[in-house]
Amino acid sequence: DSIYLSNGTQTVNTDTIIPLTLSAQTPASVMTFANNSVTLPSGYYLISYGFTANGAVDGNNSITLYADDVSLNGETLTEYGLVDESVSTSKTILYNATDDTTISIYNTSASEVNFTNAYITVLKVV
Repeated sequence: DSIYLSNGTQTVNTDTIIPLTLSAQTPASVMTFANNSVTLPSGYYLISYGFTANGAVDGNNSITLYADDVSLNGETLTEYGLVDESVSTSKTILYNATDDTTISIYNTSASEVNFTNAYITVLKVV
């Protein structure tokens, strides 16, 4: 059971949820997509998330993984880049959803960022 959310090229303001679309999902998935987020029923999941981006200014480009609109401790990805320099990074975690949980990613950079690819992939661990 898996789901893949991604975005096209778009500029996202700081401290804003990154707009995502449903790119792929296994049939009869228990996960649901809405409002740029994926909702997970309770259970264990492998969550991969990352980005490719160009910053509006020289500096750090960052995204943070959120669960139920709260940033997850230690789940911020940061890459330093110059203006118009493409940078990318990603991470995979094992996540225990103890109840229905909504997962999303936010631009937590100090300024707006032009994301050419930001994504979340979730795989339910059986």
